[in-house]
Amino acid sequence: MSSRLTLCVTSLVWLAVNASSSFALSPCPPQDELKPYAKTIVEARIRSLSISPSGLLEEDKLPIQAVKAEFEIERVIKGSLEQKAVVVYGTSFSPGPFKELAMMALLYGLEGHDSFEWELSRQDLGESLAYYSIGGCAYYKFPDFEDLGNDQ
Repeated sequence: MSSRLTLCVTSLVWLAVNASSSFALSPCPPQDELKPYAKTIVEARIRSLSISPSGLLEEDKLPIQAVKAEFEIERVIKGSLEQKAVVVYGTSFSPGPFKELAMMALLYGLEGHDSFEWELSRQDLGESLAYYSIGGCAYYKFPDFEDLGNDQ
């Protein structure tokens, strides 16, 4: 992808995520209330997770960190999806389960513990330009990390 296209996509992602920042002030409903409204829910594993500067700066503010997670789709639970892998994007200022995503990336390859449920929220930016977002009030369900060391 050319650097100009990358900058354009990054800028649009940043605008789309931060345009709804006023919604981040109110708490999200419980997960069991979000699940019925989700259009696409997948069981996934995280192949890679990165947090790095997005390249966008706001005057007199900290650099905006971009979060990128590569999901390996195990199965579609609700809705339809043909891809076997997707990339989801977010920022460090949007709500989201970053601690849990980091744990799942560390557990990749530990069968029985490395998959989770996730609502794929597609954000369309144009006729042929879209991305999946991490932030916002979306459904997710992670394994119980408390029981992880108790398998015998």
